[in-house]
Amino acid sequence: MVHHVRTVAILMIVNGALQSLMGVVYAAMGPVMFIMMRQNSAGGPPDQTVMLAVMAGVYIALGLLVLLAGVLNIIAGTRALKFRNRIFVLVALFANALVLPTFYCAPTSIGVLIFGILVFFHAEVVQAFDLGDQGVPAAEILKRFPRRARRRSWDDEDDEG
Repeated sequence: MVHHVRTVAILMIVNGALQSLMGVVYAAMGPVMFIMMRQNSAGGPPDQTVMLAVMAGVYIALGLLVLLAGVLNIIAGTRALKFRNRIFVLVALFANALVLPTFYCAPTSIGVLIFGILVFFHAEVVQAFDLGDQGVPAAEILKRFPRRARRRSWDDEDDEG
């Protein structure tokens, strides 16, 4: 499982970059929509202005949450590549749940979250991060945890004879 850490870290960085981009779009969309709709409804009822302000606030809040999750994933992904700060990486993984209300990055975020949980809660990965926090280089950590041979399945036995 230790060798899967790099895969999850790269997925976190890519997903974090996409989340950050969407977070900026959402945060900018709130004020832009407010200004555009306010100009179109000039002289309208005051309740409509309040509704527009609430909508703008919701978009800004969602955008900032998605941006936060994205930045956390980028930073945590780079830390995971070096086998450092496992708890911070887990916090960033669980921050992927913040993007669910937007539905934009939800499928990839859920995938990265589940894959990350499976990898980062494995006992060997915990040991690898302990070594990384002690200053052992990532290449040395990967050497200490060799890849395991693939287990044979029932179908493999039929191919032999």
